[in-house]
Amino acid sequence: MTIYTGPYKGAVRCTSGPQPGAWGAMDYYTSAYKSKGAVSDGIYNCRSVRGGKTTSIHGEGRAADFGVRPYGASYGTALANAIVAMSKELGVQCVIWNRKIWSSAYPHSGWRAYHGVDPHTGHLHVELTWSMANKSRATVAKHWAKVLGGIKPGDVKIGGSSGGGNTYKAISGKTPLVKLYTKGEPVKRAQLGIGMSKADADGYWGPSSVAKAKKWQKANGLAADGMIGDKSWAVINGGKSKKPAPAKKGSPFPLPKGHFYYTEDKRSTVHSGYWKSDRPAIRKIQKKVGTGVDGGYGSKTKAAVIKWQRKNGLKADGAVGRVTWSKMLG
Repeated sequence: MTIYTGPYKGAVRCTSGPQPGAWGAMDYYTSAYKSKGAVSDGIYNCRSVRGGKTTSIHGEGRAADFGVRPYGASYGTALANAIVAMSKELGVQCVIWNRKIWSSAYPHSGWRAYHGVDPHTGHLHVELTWSMANKSRATVAKHWAKVLGGIKPGDVKIGGSSGGGNTYKAISGKTPLVKLYTKGEPVKRAQLGIGMSKADADGYWGPSSVAKAKKWQKANGLAADGMIGDKSWAVINGGKSKKPAPAKKGSPFPLPKGHFYYTEDKRSTVHSGYWKSDRPAIRKIQKKVGTGVDGGYGSKTKAAVIKWQRKNGLKADGAVGRVTWSKMLG
């Protein structure tokens, strides 16, 4: 077992796709650890380092993300330690796992704290040296099996679906499913489609993209699951959104159970008119209580609702929930 002490080589510019050695390393991983929950979280992604301006090693196609399921599983830690201990034999220059990093830039410093945007609890980030990355796919897959064990070199499945998750080629269709940790060009299209700025649309569907997507989906009458599937793509690509129809007099209360109209605060159950789909109902409320009709539930609307509630024998809290709605517009 020998730690790699050669020079750390950062990425220079994006290549055309994954290097064969990276495919081989992924083939080994998905074959040897499949029974434990191993999946491919991708290889190639032409982008900058999260939070920086330098090109990611993924952009050169020589970094593989070994997806660990469930997140933070102990086999991920054991494998990470083994790869570092035998990094010279494996041709590995950097490993990031579970908020820690080892790099050949500081080969004898052991694991150091990692403060990047992604904590890497869901995947093991492994960077290959160019020497290993340039070897053939089958050669690397069998070599890793020989060095790390867990599977016989001849039993490693070469090619097929292993190693291909979330590369450009794997998600280059018109409507690929975009979910947490998906990467690639379609992700950037999805990010722009839900209203993210060009600066923030980096082709990586992280937690911030999921949160933004949920708000966008809610505003467009879609299931707010944070994933971009066929229905969300249809809206992004110019289709009509399925926004809830404005509440009509005599119709049932238009919000989910436990939700209500009120001035904006941190509660997710409050509907203040921030979302366009809520404004028609708020305008109806404003007309009923005799205040300015703008679709925004501000302090004046709240005061007018309190006055109306007192007049009608209801709890005067300024919020329009099911009870007040039924009395007012039911």
